[in-house]
Amino acid sequence: MQIKTYKGGYDRNFFYIVESAREAAVIDCFDAKIASDYLKNNKLKLKYIIATHSHFDHVESCQDLQRLTKAPIVMHKLNQSDLPVDEGAELKLGKEKLKILHTPGHTADSICILANQKLFTGDTLFVGHIGGQFYAESRVTQPKSLKRILSLPDEIEIYPGHDYGNTPTSTIKKEKETNRYLFGLSN
Repeated sequence: MQIKTYKGGYDRNFFYIVESAREAAVIDCFDAKIASDYLKNNKLKLKYIIATHSHFDHVESCQDLQRLTKAPIVMHKLNQSDLPVDEGAELKLGKEKLKILHTPGHTADSICILANQKLFTGDTLFVGHIGGQFYAESRVTQPKSLKRILSLPDEIEIYPGHDYGNTPTSTIKKEKETNRYLFGLSN
């Protein structure tokens, strides 16, 4: 599995192109042309356009990319999308499986994607920070989602939706040790 990372968008966003066996998934696309050009130049078949949640900066280019590639848009089932997913869904990508974790908190429709010891966390978990809370249930759902992430193996690498940390990626272990917003959640 290979990961190509792009930084830009509205607020230091990241978007990712995940590749396995000549197939690709684009996660949280903010520039359809960049994604489309990369796919064409590398002769990759785009299987999925995934948005980790419905905030505009994570979906702003999904439809444009779909027009260019005809790939389905994947989002949590609370949204209308071509391929609605929920907790435990698995998407086959080349030799890999992309496992969907429903992680409400930042938004009710937030998902994370686990692929071969890599966790794409959208705005649920950042390096050194967590996603903001924008609805009443967040105070209940967000800690549960974060505890769930922290229960994953320590060596799993996290790939967040924004570049808010001192490094672009981290690990579950490092976040347990250094992310002050998580202190007390992993016990």
